Amino acid sequence: MVADREGALTYLDNGLVTEAQGETPLWVIPKDLCTRCGACAVICPTNVIRFDDHEFPFIETKNCIDCGLCLNVCPGIEFDLNGHHQEMFQVDYPTHKLGGEYRKAYVGYSKKPGVRNGGASGGVVTHILIGLLHAGLIDGAVVIGNNPEDPAMPVPLIARTEEEIRAAAQSKYSTVANAKVLRELRGTKENFAFVGVGCQIHGLKKLEKLNKRLSSRAALVIGLACRGTLEREAIEDMLWARGIQAKDLNGVSHRGGDFPGRFQAHFKSGETQDLHHFEFKNAAFTLMHRLYLPERCHLCPDYSAEFSDITCSDVWLRGPDGKYLHKEGATLILCRTERGEKVIEQLMANGDLALEPFDPALVERAYGNLRREEKVLPFLLINEMQQNGKRAPQYGVSASIPKKDWLHLAAYRRTFMFTKYPRVRRMLMRVLFSPVGTMLVYLHIQAKIVRARLKVKKARGAVQVIR
Repeated sequence: MVADREGALTYLDNGLVTEAQGETPLWVIPKDLCTRCGACAVICPTNVIRFDDHEFPFIETKNCIDCGLCLNVCPGIEFDLNGHHQEMFQVDYPTHKLGGEYRKAYVGYSKKPGVRNGGASGGVVTHILIGLLHAGLIDGAVVIGNNPEDPAMPVPLIARTEEEIRAAAQSKYSTVANAKVLRELRGTKENFAFVGVGCQIHGLKKLEKLNKRLSSRAALVIGLACRGTLEREAIEDMLWARGIQAKDLNGVSHRGGDFPGRFQAHFKSGETQDLHHFEFKNAAFTLMHRLYLPERCHLCPDYSAEFSDITCSDVWLRGPDGKYLHKEGATLILCRTERGEKVIEQLMANGDLALEPFDPALVERAYGNLRREEKVLPFLLINEMQQNGKRAPQYGVSASIPKKDWLHLAAYRRTFMFTKYPRVRRMLMRVLFSPVGTMLVYLHIQAKIVRARLKVKKARGAVQVIR
């Protein structure tokens, strides 16, 4: 491999990986930095980037020309939060706001038959994509679909029909390099919508700067709020704990059934089985998040996909009875750009998207309990890594960290102490799905309801947020 572009950031000269290390395969960047967005595979001029079973990109070195483009596009190494924010919103990046910059906020749901119930909450993402497709504004949408050959790992795809868009509905809490499918569009004139979480959109933004033709065809970017994904072993161990063979399945739903949804196994026989008695967030996901969260997710400060045109998320608001206000599911929508705002207004004018304005004060309250986890912890960890001489992502901003946050986060980090111990994780998963685990989850849910009631009472009837 030889550098052939004067002044370019080349692969070997960067120093992240050298031929002398003799790694097989040769990872695009070290795994501890990689967000697994997939943008590197799109920009590669010789198409030598492949992905392993965990979606880490590696290089087939025989035809690599060491152009450095895979490093230039990589958001895992560097993403200039302030520079990109200034370009989009003409203001400095707000390190303290979980919701980021936006023009308008709404809450609501789709009234299209089957869309609301088919989605994770309000079905708004599916609704938007169908609307764009029928209006001729896009030829397809980058989404995450189910993989019948590997239920533990969903697949990215370009959905070009309403049926394909509907089939890809619901959240998938697995790390998937969704941007890699954009390579299919490089030689076409198709316009597309992109659906992804914050780190994937970071990759898209850098990709757009390097490939203007592709950038001009991105009709809309829909961001999904993300607290972190799960490694593929999460689903594998869940099925193991329930005694289910993957070969017997067509797929696994992460939020199947009524809102807020449950992990469900879909058998080839046509049967569907709930994998846990309780809804996903307060049951399986709460523990799995502590056991299977990729380390790189701890370093990402973009919870609400702040560089999208529209961000969509759940609404975890509880009322005076301590239960969810939107019992049938609703989507919180942040219109960040003029383009995103116009799309939402047009869909509302069509009459089949039921939205109402959402108080901006409630946006930060809706996300507020994740402030330390999503806006403080990443910068704290990056500071520690740099002080210890370790590689760390470069975001171009820093955040002041009060001493009380340091203490809180030290304790919080300890709750992830078992992520590197596969046998311990499996044992804990078996406990979760046992009668004892079910009882503990029940008590946890009841405690949340009680706390919500007390907070509402203390606030004299104001809506509170409990996760």
